Amino acid sequence: MIMGTSNTVATRLTYLDEFNVINGNAQVNVLNATDEEHIDLVLDQTCFYPRGGGQDWDTGTISDSESEFVVEEVRMDENGTVHHIGTFAKGEFSVGQKVVCEVNAERRLLNTRLHSAGHLIDLAADQLNLPWIPGRGAHYPHMSFVEYNGEWNAGEASDIQQEIEGIINEIVAVGGENEIRFMPVWWTCGDLPRNNFGMGLKNSAIIWKN
Repeated sequence: MIMGTSNTVATRLTYLDEFNVINGNAQVNVLNATDEEHIDLVLDQTCFYPRGGGQDWDTGTISDSESEFVVEEVRMDENGTVHHIGTFAKGEFSVGQKVVCEVNAERRLLNTRLHSAGHLIDLAADQLNLPWIPGRGAHYPHMSFVEYNGEWNAGEASDIQQEIEGIINEIVAVGGENEIRFMPVWWTCGDLPRNNFGMGLKNSAIIWKN
């Protein structure tokens, strides 16, 4: 196997081009062994989402006509380089080789549904004028929550929960097309709602659908 040197060039993120991008072509830039079994694979561009924004990483495969790499973990470093961690099911790659990326669509859909649901909770809390400041959130199948800072009356918990659920159900029932927007860095600073570094759904109507 031909191993590349460390890469400090940011990976182009094709999943930012449009919703539901789960496959695409790429070129192998770097191959490094992380241990006896796993390989760190860096591409020039990727449709694989790395863990971030409270949303879990994508899994899937990277392949050509003779080889297949199984992606088990995806991370982005401080340079914006995306690292695909996994193992070869068959064959191997070399630097400069053209490959095809294929994201596990079922896992991606679940992760984006959970992430989008978290933002709907934020929206409902805002519409109810609750004096809460959004904190951190997690949108994983085994652990999903949205955390706020503020005061509340514990005796009103059930009523608040029902109101939030009612607003969210109305939004989902109506549905609505979402779009990807790139905002300047200064816009994400200050007392603004939680920054969205995860991936969302094209239409909120499919959040509750199996």
